[in-house]
Amino acid sequence: MTQSYIQRTNELILLTIVGFTTSVLFVDILWMGILGIVFLVILLLYQKNFFIIFSFFTLITFTTGLSASLRLLVQLVNIFLLFYFFFRTYQIDHRRYPEIPRSIILLVLLILTSMIVSILFSDYPWTGIIPILRTSLFFLIVYLFYSLIKNERELKLYISVFVITAISLFFLVIYLFYLANFDIIQFQQYLLIDGEQYYIHKNLIGLLFVMAISIILAYYFSQSNSTRKRVIALTIFLLIIGLVITNARAAIFSLIVSTSFVFYVLNKKIFYRLLFGIVIIIPVLLIEPISDTIELYFRLDNIFTGRDLIVDATYRIIADNPIFGTGPAVVKIEMGKNIPFMIGSSDWFFLNRHIDSIGMGHAHNFYLFFLSELGILGFIASITIPFVFFKLGYNTLKKIQDPQNEYYSIVIGLNAAGLAVFTSGLFEWSGIVSYGMIANDLPFWWCFICLIYINKRFSSEDKEPDRFPLVCE
Repeated sequence: MTQSYIQRTNELILLTIVGFTTSVLFVDILWMGILGIVFLVILLLYQKNFFIIFSFFTLITFTTGLSASLRLLVQLVNIFLLFYFFFRTYQIDHRRYPEIPRSIILLVLLILTSMIVSILFSDYPWTGIIPILRTSLFFLIVYLFYSLIKNERELKLYISVFVITAISLFFLVIYLFYLANFDIIQFQQYLLIDGEQYYIHKNLIGLLFVMAISIILAYYFSQSNSTRKRVIALTIFLLIIGLVITNARAAIFSLIVSTSFVFYVLNKKIFYRLLFGIVIIIPVLLIEPISDTIELYFRLDNIFTGRDLIVDATYRIIADNPIFGTGPAVVKIEMGKNIPFMIGSSDWFFLNRHIDSIGMGHAHNFYLFFLSELGILGFIASITIPFVFFKLGYNTLKKIQDPQNEYYSIVIGLNAAGLAVFTSGLFEWSGIVSYGMIANDLPFWWCFICLIYINKRFSSEDKEPDRFPLVCE
């Protein structure tokens, strides 16, 4: 008892020193440092579970649009605590560190190798150093999160916090919608003009909504408790409302694909009914007043306003660098040479402003993004990611075998979430591997590590129980 008390006291002193030191480094937000110390004290009381909830939520929602200093502070605190819990659990005995599938190791090595090779043949090699370091750190963070899943209860926490974060962002969207006087056009103008000032980009919010919907929709079919099914149905309904308000076109299309997959696998009767309903509704949607409303909502008139020229410029860059790409984060530099307007003209200024606002991923397509910057090896890496993900999911389902097992539904939901991400990758560049942008990529890799853990558990001799209480009893 005395030894445990001394250990806890020492941990408290250490964490307090870290909190105080961090607050001094960020004097412009000293009060946040003080709150950080309070947080660390609470952390000692609730330990790892509280940290998992705090870390995922803050890493996703605290962006530079809110405060660059606060964002950096949150990331440093989370990374420090990740290492703290990892070494507290496993010490420095590498034999105890959790193993990950060989296919995942090779996948990560392929991604990093494609970046290194591209740098070696780039005209701007130093530009790619930071992206490689950020990406390497990101994968280390993902592994640390994976290592903290020790049992079924903690896996439940990982999936639950994903859904909780999505619901929290739904209320944020509703609040911003309220500020826009419930005018969806004005709301869209806020998002288009202010960008990431509102925590995270609307496309990433929409994609997070779709991933959460996919997971809990699959879980819905495994439930027999009517109260629990009503709660899940209400959650899905709210997230769909949030998705409609955000007007994230790629996410909406991804929702159609991912939910179709869930219905087809878990309830083909509903799938065919929905398919029949869509066939009946499509002619109605072509009626002019309705079609005009749809066109206005999806902003079909501005899909090619500037974007087509930027995409064309990206294709020219790919043609000039077909083997090794331009190098990580170099397409933006090359883009200026391929704008088909006179320097100083109004069109030139418009496109340059648009290019600067994008930063990376000018092809508006994850797979072309990797091809343009990392060359053929990068493109191979980009299509290998979904291959490895779905192969792991398929093998996990084979190991579970029983469709009535709740784990079976959870794996279907995780696969559907991945399918949504890969579908979105056809229209958006971020959300899979964005050179270590945690808020962009962590949701996908969070689902990935949950899938890896379930696969690992069903690969062991002791199978998991049939019940998976995502909603606490």
